[in-house]
Amino acid sequence: MSYFMTLLISGVTTFLAIGFTPVFVPTWLSAWLSSWAIAFPTVLTVAPVVRCILHRFVVTVAV
Repeated sequence: MSYFMTLLISGVTTFLAIGFTPVFVPTWLSAWLSSWAIAFPTVLTVAPVVRCILHRFVVTVAV
């Protein structure tokens, strides 16, 4: 999931910053790699914590 999200967002922001120029693809891939390198470990760290917090709100104890 983090792969596609960072690929899309970095592509859009790279396009908005430099337009579709001859250096677009290398610049996009460079931006994607650095953003994915941050996003992937963040998702691995944050997702279990968020899942645990949401579990406390959603699951009710049977009486």
